[in-house]
Amino acid sequence: MATLLTNTFPNDKEGRALLRKVRRAIANICGHGVSKKGVVLTAPKKLKPGRDNLKSDYKDIWKKCTIEFDENETGASILMKSYRIRLGPFFLRPSIKVVDMEEVLLHEFLHVALDIKDRQFHHGMMTQILKYNMGYKEDSAIFVD
Repeated sequence: MATLLTNTFPNDKEGRALLRKVRRAIANICGHGVSKKGVVLTAPKKLKPGRDNLKSDYKDIWKKCTIEFDENETGASILMKSYRIRLGPFFLRPSIKVVDMEEVLLHEFLHVALDIKDRQFHHGMMTQILKYNMGYKEDSAIFVD
């Protein structure tokens, strides 16, 4: 089960707003909310293994992920070996929407879940998955990448 590290988010107005957006984004992509302990039980339901070229163990990979705030992160990233999805201060802006957070979380997760070894092809495949397979709009925060 993935874990949302709520204690890493700033405890000011912007930090609490971002945490609410992340919680709602997780609920939207996984089909249920985050437990009080930060646990997210199921992998993103909007992904389809065959259609989206995912590794056969993508659900197990999700279980190892943490989602956290890191003030030293410029945008968002995932540490490939530790499965740490890190969100930076860029996402504290009020203009960031829940749907943007959905895409960011999916994008970072796809870096480790795609069954494509050469990372230079990841972003093209992610655009295919997010925009064409899942219907996200190209003008959201994720496509700034």
